[in-house]
Amino acid sequence: GLCPFTLHVNPVFDDISLGPKPLGPAVPTMGIRDAEDLPTAIAFAELAHGEGSFARLEAALGARVAHFLGAEPAS
Repeated sequence: GLCPFTLHVNPVFDDISLGPKPLGPAVPTMGIRDAEDLPTAIAFAELAHGEGSFARLEAALGARVAHFLGAEPAS
């Protein structure tokens, strides 16, 4: 199905807050420094939107931890 949320990838930062520049006041904005962090960000966004589960988020975070510890590649 269609993605129920918007993922805007743009490296523009707000000059006052030094955070990611939002598309508008009603649009939640999250800064992502590395493209490899996108799967984790998507897992959080799905959970926040009600489309994901804690189990799915926990699995995504577990995969990232394993990747950082060198146990397995991140998926």
